[in-house]
Amino acid sequence: MENDQYAATADFQDYRDDGPPKTSVLAILSLVCSLVCFIPGLSAIGALLGVFGLIRITSSNGRIRGTGLAIAGIAIGVIVSLIWIGGAIAVQQGAKQYLEMSAVIGDVDSGSYDLARGHLTSATRPFATDEAFEQFKAKYEADAGAFAGRPQGIGELFSSFGALGQSQDPNNAPRVYPQQAPVPGKFDNGYRWIIVSISTNEQNDAGTFPAIDNVGVWLSDDSLIWLIDPDVLAAGNPPATSDESDPAESETDSNEETPADTGG
Repeated sequence: MENDQYAATADFQDYRDDGPPKTSVLAILSLVCSLVCFIPGLSAIGALLGVFGLIRITSSNGRIRGTGLAIAGIAIGVIVSLIWIGGAIAVQQGAKQYLEMSAVIGDVDSGSYDLARGHLTSATRPFATDEAFEQFKAKYEADAGAFAGRPQGIGELFSSFGALGQSQDPNNAPRVYPQQAPVPGKFDNGYRWIIVSISTNEQNDAGTFPAIDNVGVWLSDDSLIWLIDPDVLAAGNPPATSDESDPAESETDSNEETPADTGG
């Protein structure tokens, strides 16, 4: 048993006491794992293996070599891990900004119409009356139900893409505006595409995102309803508000004589 030729490889034994120096198995595995950078987490394992390999090399009294491989594995593993972490953070922030485009629907559904107007461009706001919000809300709720919020997290976002992609390909959505983006939204009757037209010239009231020219919901029957009819917006004739008086009525009122005071 003392001359067992396989004893040297047991438990990651890199060398035999009476043999020549061998290259550290851990150092090799470290470099290989770190270089396979397309698998998340494997680079971190590679860096850890490099640390263990380096410890074993330094304690082998010259019987194990591969310091350069171990250091390379650690360095590459750390760099790739940082790239993955940075990429994950960037993706998370990007998804958050992407879903923020549908925030106006939440304000509409809750009846916070003043907040909803704060998402719109100055050209659209005169058309966005309380009545327009009520009509828009009634139309999409008849098909989709009440708005239940936005997907939370990357996992739910991709799940919503999968669920909607099976029934409504966003590439086939009726295209009305050049800057038109589909955003998944949760409703009581399932996911629906919220179609948002983004302005390139204005910011919302909070200054956190571009203002919205118009917003719509793509219903299950493939019809697309808008907050404001795009043709009405293009015509540029907003409805008169309640505080705008009729000119004829104002002229009549101005011609009315006030009762004269009678002397006693």
